[in-house]
Amino acid sequence: VSSTFHLGRPERAARALTQWRSSWLSREGVLAIATFVPALVFAVGWVILGRTGGVFGWMGVAAAMLAGATVVTTSMIYASLTTIPQWNLASVPMAYLALGLTSGAVLLAFVTRLFGVDATAIGGVAIVALVLAWGVKIAYWRTIDGRLARSDLGSATGLARFGAVRLLEQPHTEANFLMHEMGYRVARKHARRLRAIAHLCLFALPLALTVAALFATAIVAGLFAGVAVVVLAIGLLVERWLFFAEA
Repeated sequence: VSSTFHLGRPERAARALTQWRSSWLSREGVLAIATFVPALVFAVGWVILGRTGGVFGWMGVAAAMLAGATVVTTSMIYASLTTIPQWNLASVPMAYLALGLTSGAVLLAFVTRLFGVDATAIGGVAIVALVLAWGVKIAYWRTIDGRLARSDLGSATGLARFGAVRLLEQPHTEANFLMHEMGYRVARKHARRLRAIAHLCLFALPLALTVAALFATAIVAGLFAGVAVVVLAIGLLVERWLFFAEA
């Protein structure tokens, strides 16, 4: 529902869901809504009935698979844009999935400890996910740092076959909102520093805290897990900011 707020005509949001055959944005909406059905059934079985096996277990599996598919469709909204070289990469869906798994595992490790449940297994999953996501993100940054734009005036206008294309006038005479949106100019200027913050908050600190939680007492482990969630959330915000700014 919240994703419809940024549409030009929010009252026509329902129509956006009908274009799933050709639109990744529409597919994202359809899958996101579909995910709530098995997730709700699983929640009823787990929270109200105290059952996670049988049908309720399969509903949990279905919810997880649909959630993963939703993340993929979200990533493809950007990865399908051939006009933006920094997004038109196979590593974009990989990064989305890896970060989704990482954030979910770290949060689940905290929640399980909060309820006094042994979180050794999920903590191990979180550690593996953190290492995997870190590697994927490093590979992504290295790729965009060495990638040149494949589009120019000729390819953008379709006039390259007639010869060299040049501008007669600039597209605008002064700065516009697109050049300042979400503080992207600041992010570009301090990209390396923000990447360092992302490395620290999104990967290094959560990894260290998650490992430490495995060897700590219950109360201390819960504290470590909670701090890991907060720090990782900060890292995700910085990483998302950079994802758009560096494009």
